[in-house]
Amino acid sequence: MIRSIRWKVIFSLLITASITIGSSFYFFKKGIDRAYSVGINKDVHNALKVSIESQREVFNQWKKNFRLIISNHAKDLKLLESIKSGDKKNIEEVLESFINEEPGLIVIQIKNSKEEVIAEVIKSQDMLLNNQFRKMELEEPFRVHEEEMTLIENFAVPWKAFRDFEMSGRTLRTFEASLKGKKSITALFNKIYLMLVGISVIIALILAYLHTRGFSKRIRKISVSASRVGKGDLDIRVEDYSGDEVGELAKNFDKMVAELKENREKIGYLQKMSAWQEIARTLAHEIKNPLTPIQLSVQQIRSQYKGNDTAFKNLLEESTQIIEEEIESLKRLVTEFSNFARLPAVTPQKCYLDEVLREIISGARSFCSEKGIKVDCKFLDEEVIVNLDRMMFRRAVDNLLMNAVQAIENAREKTGKRGEPGMILVRTTIDKEKKIALIEVADSGEGIREEDRELIFKPYFTRKKGGMGLGLAIVRKVILEHGGEINLKEESPLGGACFKITLPLA
Repeated sequence: MIRSIRWKVIFSLLITASITIGSSFYFFKKGIDRAYSVGINKDVHNALKVSIESQREVFNQWKKNFRLIISNHAKDLKLLESIKSGDKKNIEEVLESFINEEPGLIVIQIKNSKEEVIAEVIKSQDMLLNNQFRKMELEEPFRVHEEEMTLIENFAVPWKAFRDFEMSGRTLRTFEASLKGKKSITALFNKIYLMLVGISVIIALILAYLHTRGFSKRIRKISVSASRVGKGDLDIRVEDYSGDEVGELAKNFDKMVAELKENREKIGYLQKMSAWQEIARTLAHEIKNPLTPIQLSVQQIRSQYKGNDTAFKNLLEESTQIIEEEIESLKRLVTEFSNFARLPAVTPQKCYLDEVLREIISGARSFCSEKGIKVDCKFLDEEVIVNLDRMMFRRAVDNLLMNAVQAIENAREKTGKRGEPGMILVRTTIDKEKKIALIEVADSGEGIREEDRELIFKPYFTRKKGGMGLGLAIVRKVILEHGGEINLKEESPLGGACFKITLPLA
């Protein structure tokens, strides 16, 4: 089950990451394509090609016309006759007439087979110097007297045409390079993006696996703990108090188990008390029945003896007296058992806690004053409302006060300071977060031994001479039935014992 949860989380993360990454990849690619499509597209490419072809057509037409002119000049009879005559001046006159006839012709020369210039005419080259024109040179071979000749003519072509043609060529080459670059950049982007995505996914999956493994371990620990609680082990604790939801779950689980343990202990204690009450009721009945006949029989034995044996009479008197004292002790024991067995059920009603405590302390203050013990009260200024059975709660607090008086007197006897003043402190506080009222009853007596702390609330445990060990047991039973708890604090503000009672607020 836990493993399934782990892989479900990882699978969900993988699906989410894939959708996110796929979407981002699609939109990034679309963005790059759109960015390039603004200036790098087929329409621009075709327009550049058309422009280049148009300019090339113009140049080809110029070249064709110039080729036709130079071809006609090479076949001109005047030129051929002048060359045959060998008269350079005559040749140059013919060439000059060619230049004058063609406005764009600026240089004309004739070379023989040895590449020697035999004649040359140059028109003014001012138009070339002001960078408005550029020359286009053409050659045309011809024969004179079986000798190979070459006619070379330079034509002036507007510089702007050359410049526009070259610029268009560069633009086309740049565009085609950008077009290739777009494919390269797109391919490189795809590789880098996919590589980064792959690394990110792998890292994310590793982190998700590690995180979910820790998460599943914590869930498994809670599951195992819950299973142990189901088997009755209420001492188990998860103790995972991290700040996330699982930590909060563990914290609440531990709190729940602690409350279960506390409630089970309370229920167990009350069940034991009920059992002890039943035993006390049975013992009181079984012991009480024969006590009166025994006491009457002893008194009759003592009154019926009429003999003169003084020694026997004294022995009889002493023995019957002892028997009657023990019978009185048993009667007192039966009374304690009966009172313990007849503890009524608690019937709480809403009360002001401080008002009830003042009534109880007011009744005990005179008794304590006679013993040289001062009772100090520290109550809250605000009114604290709790659900109390006044009679049973009074009995519980009276028991605590009587125990405190006895502890102070025992301390006086041990120190030999019988006249030393004693102190009992009763104070109340409130915990609004837990919605409980707290009552502390502290004394300046001898305190409670460390080894007795776990035993003092058990029935019939006592270290007092003549005590029955039921006082604190009754106190705890009454407090538990009010939905509260009573504990012995580790430290007391007066140096003796300090009992802390908690009661839920109404």
